Amino acid sequence: MAAAVAVALVAVLALASGGGGDGTAAKLAWATKPVVQTPQYLPDDRVLISHIRNDSLQDVNLSADDVRVLNSDGKPLRSTAQFPVGYGQGQFAPVQRPQNPSSDALRRRGRIVTIKPGQKAPLTLSWSVPPGGKQPVNVDLGVGSDLAIP
Repeated sequence: MAAAVAVALVAVLALASGGGGDGTAAKLAWATKPVVQTPQYLPDDRVLISHIRNDSLQDVNLSADDVRVLNSDGKPLRSTAQFPVGYGQGQFAPVQRPQNPSSDALRRRGRIVTIKPGQKAPLTLSWSVPPGGKQPVNVDLGVGSDLAIP
């Protein structure tokens, strides 16, 4: 009986984990329908704007550096990600950026975000498909949770 309780407890703890770096997958979903736009003079580029929701029971920590846009072969495309809370003028020129910014600075710049259970966060992606290349199908958020690109 005690072994069955222990197994059940381990299973519950595994399901409750939110993918905050412990090797388990986070449960993330589109909170709003993604809008994909093509810049007028950049026909091979796309910009996706949406919100993602944390459907797990734990905080999920995301870093823009870990987000990848993947084609149907699972290969990453050249892309960028940001979790913008609003527009803000950059504090530093590209050559003057601090080497090791604080987590507060990264959060203000939309480079990292912590999403609490049931909450959502903005996500903006941009990518470029090389001529003859395959279109993206998934966003790998770096925590074991992929989202399909419409």
